[in-house]
Amino acid sequence: MEEILPKISQFLRSKLQLELHPNKVSIKTIGSGVDFLGWVHFPNHRVVRTTTKKRMWRKLEKLENDLNVLNSYLGLLSHGNAKKLQISLDLKFRQS
Repeated sequence: MEEILPKISQFLRSKLQLELHPNKVSIKTIGSGVDFLGWVHFPNHRVVRTTTKKRMWRKLEKLENDLNVLNSYLGLLSHGNAKKLQISLDLKFRQS
């Protein structure tokens, strides 16, 4: 897999005038997912990053009566595999 990295670097440099940051390049298996914008993306699904879940719970605990914030998070969660989390949030913050 490491043999493809110079080819990618050359393409980026010649076609797009971009450089890879030497300290920020890592090669992982697709099974470990790609962490991007609060989600961990896999080939067939995506899940909410753990730190994003924790941050969501903290904000909702702090703004307990703000249904706009709750609805915003529920809308966000509808874009991934987070049905159990949606149900938990809905039960805790809509019925309290």
